[in-house]
Amino acid sequence: MNNMSLANKYRPSSFDEVVGQSTAVSILTGLPSGKPLLLYGPSGSGKTTCARLFAAKHNYATLEVDCASYNGVNDISEIIKNNTALINNRQRLIIFDEAHALSSAAWISLLISLENEQFACIFCTTNVDKIDRAILSRLICVGFSRITAAEMHDKISQIIAAENISCDDDALTLLLSRSNDNMRQALTNLEMLSTFEHITCDTVLQVLGTISDKQIYELFHMDAADAAKEIHTLYMRDVDLYKMLNTSLEYFVRVEDIDNVRFVLDILHNIPQDTRYSAHNLEVYLCARFLARG
Repeated sequence: MNNMSLANKYRPSSFDEVVGQSTAVSILTGLPSGKPLLLYGPSGSGKTTCARLFAAKHNYATLEVDCASYNGVNDISEIIKNNTALINNRQRLIIFDEAHALSSAAWISLLISLENEQFACIFCTTNVDKIDRAILSRLICVGFSRITAAEMHDKISQIIAAENISCDDDALTLLLSRSNDNMRQALTNLEMLSTFEHITCDTVLQVLGTISDKQIYELFHMDAADAAKEIHTLYMRDVDLYKMLNTSLEYFVRVEDIDNVRFVLDILHNIPQDTRYSAHNLEVYLCARFLARG
């Protein structure tokens, strides 16, 4: 493999290559230029990629802004001031990623500028609910759905074949189940795993710091003392215990184990603030919760 990441190497170069977003692609390919757009949906579903493809289709000069870092009215005013002139006779299109992080004053500044048609823009967000309805009413909103497991499997299988990566099919299934329906995350995970001569389920569990569905079931059905010992073992193996909780929740929802869904939700809801980012503190907290469960 060359030095380009798999996520960049296999980023769609046309709308025809976008996976799992037929409705969004149909809308975007039919829209004229010059309309402010909001692309919303899960992380890794192709929003920023489609924003770039839309810009290329209409021959825009593009600038991408990370609104998680530049979200104040002064930030946005400076960006607008310095990026509204034509570039090689092409109009500028600004892609605002993580747009839900913009302040109210920044949104007002943007909307005023858009009314004057100084530039074109596309907003991308994973959290459309954080954007005021008055703002949404001024934008053409295009929703992106989660990529299905089958679509993910087909695409990643093609990449595995193209890159001559040796991978068991059940290991691929496990990799995808731990990638949260996120194509970018799946490719990042695959890239880490591709350094191994052959990818097995054990490889996936080791590299991603997670545990299998079978281990989840066994952990939550052990007696309290054994469960606490197992949690300590997982901690010593550098398993991400917070990620394990979320993976466990997904598993119990999938198998409709209501009691354990409630138990995991209660654990997640009540994790102390100073515990979430401390592996040791989280281990102690989880051991205490399992022991208290009895």
